[in-house]
Amino acid sequence: MSARKIAKAPKSALINTLAATLYICMGMGLISIAPAEAVVLNGQLEEVEVADENASPGVQPGALIPNTFPTHYAGKWVCETTITESSVPTVLPGTKVQSEVHFIPTADGRIEMRHYQPGWVRNKCLTVSFNGNEAKADTTSYYFGEKVQGAWAARTRDQYLQETDDLIKAKSYVDQYINGQYVGRYRTISVLRRVAEDNRSVASK
Repeated sequence: MSARKIAKAPKSALINTLAATLYICMGMGLISIAPAEAVVLNGQLEEVEVADENASPGVQPGALIPNTFPTHYAGKWVCETTITESSVPTVLPGTKVQSEVHFIPTADGRIEMRHYQPGWVRNKCLTVSFNGNEAKADTTSYYFGEKVQGAWAARTRDQYLQETDDLIKAKSYVDQYINGQYVGRYRTISVLRRVAEDNRSVASK
């Protein structure tokens, strides 16, 4: 993933465009992991560096569309994710994970993502789309698997690019936490293939 900043757009314009919607730092201290409680990671609003480590050069602030994925993503996809680098002892490079992803139109015209992976629950997903076929997402997830020791959480930064009508590729990096303590980071690449073009039910608000 590129470490470049979004190309030379004035920082003040970028902050004005996205500060209300994008990139909340979910931080370090996990308050609670009880499923019945509101679960968040403590943190603060980051000064908006949209590029982070997943930058796309040449994007102007006016081209950024917050809170939605591109409309062409709508549908059902199968996803294969491969770990490419890892500083987390339990996450090994070369590991492959299969999952299912739905991009669903909402009643207000946006496209939301539902990512189905056993044990993981997504608590917050902030999104921006641009160039008609690209998107970035900042997601916080929690793991509720059986026989798991400790409270697991992950903050994921994703960069999506739709290469054809039926193929999306993504690069991601994931910061892993256990009991609110930072464990390490791993990087992934994912390939999403469309499996049901017209599976586009309206998401709940």
